[in-house]
Amino acid sequence: MLRPRININGARHLIALATGKPNPVTRQTVYRWMNTGRFPKPLTELHSNTIWDTYLCVEKLNLDAATLPELNS
Repeated sequence: MLRPRININGARHLIALATGKPNPVTRQTVYRWMNTGRFPKPLTELHSNTIWDTYLCVEKLNLDAATLPELNS
């Protein structure tokens, strides 16, 4: 079974949640965090879509997966 995945918009929301911001961060912030090692690298995927493993992102951001309803449904 595949683990949940998020796209760039999901990544923007997770980083905002981790930093306590009410609005999603910019795409530039996602890639900056990725380049500095604060956010995981995206998975290799067909059709040039940028996606991430949700659990790796949650772990890297020190978030509690149990508090995220999207992961517990």
